[in-house]
Amino acid sequence: MHQNPIRFINRAITIKIHKCNIWVTPIDKTKYYRLEQLLSNLPPWKPVDIEEYLPNDSVQRMRYIQDLPHAFSFKIGEYRFSSGNNAFNAISIWKVDEHVNEDLIIQENTRIVMELQANAPHYYTRAMRINYLRTCDLLLPKAKPSAL
Repeated sequence: MHQNPIRFINRAITIKIHKCNIWVTPIDKTKYYRLEQLLSNLPPWKPVDIEEYLPNDSVQRMRYIQDLPHAFSFKIGEYRFSSGNNAFNAISIWKVDEHVNEDLIIQENTRIVMELQANAPHYYTRAMRINYLRTCDLLLPKAKPSAL
């Protein structure tokens, strides 16, 4: 068995910090209401997987994800992980505390990314990934592959 993963996590992630929006359109307020309420009630730096908030339709899903930077009246961090071939994709966002210095913002964002990376699946062979997905399909037949 290989000792190195077939795909390295640091090549499969993107991290962005989105500035707060002074004005959020009424359409976006409605579309992101549940997610905004959740983030507003959570303390800063608490990541939330947005999978359950995404629409089922693939086009609407893509638009929902693309419009995230324009959806909130507060600063958010965004973490995206894509393992390739849609075997596993994850997007997490968190509220950034705007009242702290830049060093603490970097420190907290780094901690969140390390925590999320630790929870991402690691496949050392293609067979391991295929077996994992088959097992999930047997145990969780209604789960979307992107959630796995």
